Amino acid sequence: MSNFCQVKSLEVLRSFFSVNALTESISKAYALNVLSCQLIKGMLLDTYKITSSEGLFIFRAYRSGKRTLEEILSEIDFLLHLHNAGIFVPIVVPKVDGTMVLTLAAPEGTRYALMLNYIEGKTLNCVPVPENYYKYGRAISNIHKFADTLSGSYSFTRPTLNLEFLLEIPLRMIREVLYYRVDDIEYLFLVSERIKRTILSLSATSPVYGICHGDVDCSNVLISTDGKITPIDFDFFGLGWRTYDIASFYADSRYLKLPLEARQAFLEGYLEIRLLTNEEKQALPTLEAIRHIWSLGLYAENVNEWGSFRLYDEFISYMLSLIRDLNV
Repeated sequence: MSNFCQVKSLEVLRSFFSVNALTESISKAYALNVLSCQLIKGMLLDTYKITSSEGLFIFRAYRSGKRTLEEILSEIDFLLHLHNAGIFVPIVVPKVDGTMVLTLAAPEGTRYALMLNYIEGKTLNCVPVPENYYKYGRAISNIHKFADTLSGSYSFTRPTLNLEFLLEIPLRMIREVLYYRVDDIEYLFLVSERIKRTILSLSATSPVYGICHGDVDCSNVLISTDGKITPIDFDFFGLGWRTYDIASFYADSRYLKLPLEARQAFLEGYLEIRLLTNEEKQALPTLEAIRHIWSLGLYAENVNEWGSFRLYDEFISYMLSLIRDLNV
């Protein structure tokens, strides 16, 4: 009888590429002499810093099945539109064959990737001065403004930032993972009914509704040494209520315990480009609550990829306190 035991192959949820193999693929696809390939962050996307003889770049690999090719191409087109409008945003670097998206084979399935220009700068929480909050709000407002100038030929394939995406799915994830916090889950579902009534009263036409950045926080903007503001990470951009972008910054600033002046400066910059309706102003606390719920749901949804280190009781209680303090 053989002592050999057959090993069963298990499904792979997520993998990381060997940097040596990735370096070889990048060098060939982009005709670069890559000197180093270093993972910066591996969460919703795997983001790498590429150092080459030709310069610095950012390489981003999407998780398998999380973004379709059409959704990624929409992101590329939108970034190009904003760039052509004079807004500072990341620029996608083409491959040597002229196409933009690199396709990589991984154990869990096909993964798409993009190469972006490297932007020198620090995130907003590293340079927390009112002028930068103001500039960030103005930049987001400009993105909303120029998004409405897209031609009818623009092929838009993106997730919609609706109540299902922002509230209902996150709540289901929270209930599934944090099932033991019965009272808190009951509270969130009760609050969600009031949230829905408020949000559904908002207009669903431009400029109140339209293309949004979708993830406006202090880590998704870079400030250069000369003060230039560049919003980054458009992975969640899509159609939604524009005030959600403002509320996302509010939520992050409150989470980081930034002073009230940060939110005031951001809003002042935003209002320089576009004024809000009374309904939008009134909905800001509700949309901020949605953002906190969405964030908590995101960690719950990805607990088996990111681990449960974020979902410790103190963090959960803190997030819930931020929601309760809004009195929505």
